[in-house]
Amino acid sequence: MSHALNHALTRARQLLDEQIKAGKTQTALAAEIGYSRPAISQYLAGDYGAAVRKIEAAIVRRYDRRLCPDDGQEKPPEHCARIALRPRPYGFPDAETLWLTCQTCPHKPAAPGPVPPGAGRPAARSAP
Repeated sequence: MSHALNHALTRARQLLDEQIKAGKTQTALAAEIGYSRPAISQYLAGDYGAAVRKIEAAIVRRYDRRLCPDDGQEKPPEHCARIALRPRPYGFPDAETLWLTCQTCPHKPAAPGPVPPGAGRPAARSAP
């Protein structure tokens, strides 16, 4: 699959296309994500190059939002993770109500799995 075809299927591209359909210019999009207008143009053409993951991360950070069932407001995914994956906040009724709502929310992210023993450490060398 070519880079351009793979690129068109990303979440970042979907989010950017939604902003364009809503009437935003490439100049406005660039300013909102902290990139130049030519960078947006190259990204949309599938010609951005090796740093495509960085621009996609900026697009997702700026535009990826979920409608919160608790208060009806749009929230970024980081907000969902921070609230839903923390321990239950006993003794704080409003925070506990929000946390309980998050536990059944379709946007709740999966909890990270346990870290296997030795993960992140260099492998032991065997004697020659």
